[in-house]
Amino acid sequence: MGNNSIQTSWPRQTSNLNNSANASLPTANTPAPAVGGNRPLPYPSDADWQRAWDDLPDRDIDWSSGSHLPAMDPQAERIAEVKRATDAKVQAKLDAVHDRFSGPYKVKGEQAPVPARPMFRMNVPDTLSAKNAEDHKNELVKICKKAGIPGNVINNARVGRPTPQELVKVTQALIDAGKLPDADATLNTVEKRIRQMQFDWGIGVDCAGYVREAAVAVHGNGAQPLVNGANRSGAIHSILQTPAFKKVAFKEDADPRVHNIRDIRTGDIIHLDSKNPKGVGHNAIVHSHEVATDSRRDELWDRAKRSTDLLTNLVTGTDVDGFFCGKGPFHVLNVDSSWGVDPAGVEHGGFRRDMWVYDESTGKWGTFLPGRPVSPDQPVFITSQTGPYNHVFKDAFRPASEK
Repeated sequence: MGNNSIQTSWPRQTSNLNNSANASLPTANTPAPAVGGNRPLPYPSDADWQRAWDDLPDRDIDWSSGSHLPAMDPQAERIAEVKRATDAKVQAKLDAVHDRFSGPYKVKGEQAPVPARPMFRMNVPDTLSAKNAEDHKNELVKICKKAGIPGNVINNARVGRPTPQELVKVTQALIDAGKLPDADATLNTVEKRIRQMQFDWGIGVDCAGYVREAAVAVHGNGAQPLVNGANRSGAIHSILQTPAFKKVAFKEDADPRVHNIRDIRTGDIIHLDSKNPKGVGHNAIVHSHEVATDSRRDELWDRAKRSTDLLTNLVTGTDVDGFFCGKGPFHVLNVDSSWGVDPAGVEHGGFRRDMWVYDESTGKWGTFLPGRPVSPDQPVFITSQTGPYNHVFKDAFRPASEK
């Protein structure tokens, strides 16, 4: 049965073959013969097993029964167990960052403090958010100083790089000053009113600011370079390129479109470039990474077909069936970040946990977005050869001090 590949460790589970073909193969219960007294003969090596397996005649085997599979290495089981535990701990830290950025806030008339996920704010000109920030700058400073908030904290919230505590302080000061907008058909929850107020007053956190706080929470001192120096309001990609961090997914000798996504894990930082040379890139931190089973792929396939339409396909070039017909494996990444309000509107701006899908066989990306301009409540699925989120995937990074 040539070219069968098995890589296992002793003890091994053998196939349920007939006795004549299996007679020469040792089993897990076969005692090791003694050599020169009491010294045991080593169990067969992987090469020994491979030769024995290749020498077996072709025969019908019930592959569905699993009897042909080796028993799982106890060490591999332990590694998987540790990875699951580690993922859960990292995810708990990431969830805590979201919670700290979300208040909660004391609002008059509400029996309990109200959490509100943070709004997006980026310090770039010629945007509606920038206009809002400039229009309200003087009044914001007066309100915050009256509440005892120092100028540097106000500025951090205005340029999109506050700590969670700083953003919450500035937001609470605005609420206490009566700046919360009235409820209407769109702003039908207190959370939506708080987030709209943050947008109107030009405060919030951008992707680099959010990822910086999340990375420090997960990696501790290993991510401290993201906080130091002038980077307080600058890009973080240049710092990710320094020796303090290492690339995780880049494959220099391979097709530049294909990345080693397998090595990305919870807590890694992903940087995307804009397709427009004058555009702005994006940063996110990985909350989870799974390799999709066939049933999981089919579930995502169905969800993607329900989350798109002919117009979107024509505009974006998305081919849902073509994407999910790929050979795979399909990697599913859930990533945390603070996302811009355009094109889906204020409701979808700020913190989100988005899902990206990557087909390892084609190097193609699929992205589930929360909405589109003409229908903000209708999710949409788009695909791209260059990267998720209609950007260019550059790499994933983690502190160089970590394995």
